[in-house]
Amino acid sequence: MNNFKVQYKNSLSNPDSLYYKRYNGILTKLVTSKSKEDIYKLLPAPNWTIERLRQSHCFMYNVEEYKKGNYVLEPWFAAMSEEMRDAVNEYLGWHMMVKASKL
Repeated sequence: MNNFKVQYKNSLSNPDSLYYKRYNGILTKLVTSKSKEDIYKLLPAPNWTIERLRQSHCFMYNVEEYKKGNYVLEPWFAAMSEEMRDAVNEYLGWHMMVKASKL
């Protein structure tokens, strides 16, 4: 598992990797979107076991306060219970979180 993490991290920090592309002479990091099906293809059985796969992270804070270092929820998120905010993260989150083990 550590080997995959290190290789992936190295590819993200290496400007010559496929995760970067030049636009008008400016080196730009590419952002890719992966579905759950894509993750299972990237980490196929029987070599990998996916232990947990979920979405997470919706930015719920007031941007101006966040820029000052203050984590103040927007009023519509503050009105939600913590369980509801967790559900929003799980179903509308921007990131796919993967916990996997190499066999």
